[in-house]
Amino acid sequence: MSEEILAGGIVFQRKDGDYQIALVRDIFGYWTFPKGHLEKRENLEQTILREIQEEIGLTNLTIVKNLGERIYKARDRVKGGYIKRKVTDFLLESTGDVELKVEESPGIKEAKWFSLDEIPSLRQYKETKEILQKIIEHFKKYTK
Repeated sequence: MSEEILAGGIVFQRKDGDYQIALVRDIFGYWTFPKGHLEKRENLEQTILREIQEEIGLTNLTIVKNLGERIYKARDRVKGGYIKRKVTDFLLESTGDVELKVEESPGIKEAKWFSLDEIPSLRQYKETKEILQKIIEHFKKYTK
């Protein structure tokens, strides 16, 4: 099974004493966070900053923390069968109240800021839901 290396990013902003997280809705109707493939001469940090800019238009970002690695299988649309994806996820802060804009992409249909209370009810992938839940629990300790 071939392997792909990706970087994923949970982007948050502080607004009116609360936290919001930017999520994208994919072609399957799931809300998830931006991610993308490592390109030549890029490290994972450069990859996630580029991908977030390309996918949702954010540029004023600070990488706060490396959240670790997750591995899952995905369908290989080109060759058929499955491919192993190794994703390193990062927590990033966006400064400035910035509107998200989805770039033309076959995989992403929408992007939106969500309050911490809205996220649990969204349709999510199991592996990203677990990561988001940990982030939500962490941020709730610091909200009003």
